[in-house]
Amino acid sequence: MVKRKLVIIAIQEVYSKKMSNQIRVIFGEHVSVRAITIKDLKEGMIEKDEIVLLSGHLIEPLVKSFIPKEAKCLVVKRGINFLKISKLLSLPQGSKILVVNDTRKNTDEVVEELRENVDIHKYIPYYPDEAFPDDVDFVVTPGERAMIPGGIENSIDLGHRIVDISTVIQLHDLLGIKLLYPTICKRYMRSLLSLTDEAHMYEDIVLQSNRLNALTEYTTQYTFDDIITYSKEMKKLVKVTKKFALSNEPVHIIGNVGTGKSMLAEAIHNFSNFKEGPYVSINCESRIERTLENELFGYENNGIYIKGLFERAQNGTLCIEEVGELPSDVQARLIQVLQENKVYCAEKPISVPVKLRLITTSTVDIKELVLKGIFKKELYYLLTRMTCVIPQLKDRKEDLEVLISKYLKNNLKREDIVFTDSAMEILHKYTWDGNVKELFNLLTLIACGEEKVITSDNLPFFAKLWNKDQSVNDKDEENDIDIKSIIDKIEQRGFLGESIEILMVFLEGKKKHSSYGRTTLRQLLLQRGMNLTDQQLRLRIEILNDLNLVSVRHGRAGTTISREGERFLELYKVKEI
Repeated sequence: MVKRKLVIIAIQEVYSKKMSNQIRVIFGEHVSVRAITIKDLKEGMIEKDEIVLLSGHLIEPLVKSFIPKEAKCLVVKRGINFLKISKLLSLPQGSKILVVNDTRKNTDEVVEELRENVDIHKYIPYYPDEAFPDDVDFVVTPGERAMIPGGIENSIDLGHRIVDISTVIQLHDLLGIKLLYPTICKRYMRSLLSLTDEAHMYEDIVLQSNRLNALTEYTTQYTFDDIITYSKEMKKLVKVTKKFALSNEPVHIIGNVGTGKSMLAEAIHNFSNFKEGPYVSINCESRIERTLENELFGYENNGIYIKGLFERAQNGTLCIEEVGELPSDVQARLIQVLQENKVYCAEKPISVPVKLRLITTSTVDIKELVLKGIFKKELYYLLTRMTCVIPQLKDRKEDLEVLISKYLKNNLKREDIVFTDSAMEILHKYTWDGNVKELFNLLTLIACGEEKVITSDNLPFFAKLWNKDQSVNDKDEENDIDIKSIIDKIEQRGFLGESIEILMVFLEGKKKHSSYGRTTLRQLLLQRGMNLTDQQLRLRIEILNDLNLVSVRHGRAGTTISREGERFLELYKVKEI
């Protein structure tokens, strides 16, 4: 059977992966699926005979020039995974529910979908540039927890939106395959199950999908020339890594999410003695354990020996991403391969000599896993003789302008976009927890719009929300609160120590995007050795609220620490020191 080729293009990698996995479960035996994010899209990457799936209409203008005229193109309609709405259905009927998403358009779409299909509640769209309603009972988000305002306790995450059944039917007709519609519907339900938290109950479904997506073997895109930087730390990293690349030893790359570990791995390959060979990569994160070992070292299927990744990467490079996720038994076999330069097939007492460059990556220092007994010490020393640590974007802010300019020009073809000083000031102050990947996602969202001059007002939701909070912080710092006066007022009541403990509990909750009602707060205080009656707790919260140290919301939204409260704790700690 000749498989049709399908390519999925999205802004964020998480969306492209989920959509591609879903399509594989439905049409796995009929299509070969690959996923590309806009940041990786280049001329010539899409073939004429491929069917292109776009994650939304917004990206059409950006990707149009990369798609051959002969290629068939379909825009995905996304919807909520209704297998994950049990919590929503169990809420008291008529609840006021705040809907939080990443853009105004996406928020409105989710609100409309919920109103049409789960019409037992009142749904209110949340826009960060508008006042937060204080009488909501719950918050619902489709995978955008980071957008939920700080301090909200009662939140339900429905997970990222999935490919709607209407798009699946369109794709079926476009592929020209012959499946009965009842069969498509059954497979669609299976695909939803594979994306829920209960997916482990349907391991065979996921296993089939994972086998199709076990590895990636392709022509690498990036070289060291693509790493343009003014940062001293990055320049030093490139210099050292080039030396590592010229050796035959394993290289280990440590970096937070979005720092560019895959890009650096490709650059090492293209600078090494193995650059003429294949480049193969596998991500160990959240993978089924029993398939991971087979795919790395090979296995038999119906009497036929299937080569593993070590054999597929012969005379080239094998990149094992998130190596810290390897199970103990697989770690032991990897030690054997590194020591003997041979791969042993599990089913037969045969060995195959292997010659390749091994690169591993991790988002955490695997030395910490060794100390916890999770990662074998011997393997740690074998892999980390040559270690590269990629700095976070917040530690190399001097590269912001060049990264923005390069990405807008080379990837998005939007050299017409310029940022005002106020917008750039926000970008320089922003924390960039998602690093370079988050920056590129932000630029892609901006490029999807029509604005050519980007001000602070038309930055995407999350940047505006952060800037709004930051402005309050800046105001607090400029006008320091009168800590002595606050302490005196609390001490008059005789419960300063208890108030500090209450604020600390609220602060810890805020970091987790949680607020607390009095019942939950009492339980958390008990864990800290403080036993207060409901009446005592009510009085203390009232005083803290009068002093603007906490924010008490009506209904089930709970109470959280305010900006003034956070600032008070900071100054109180300094005072105590």
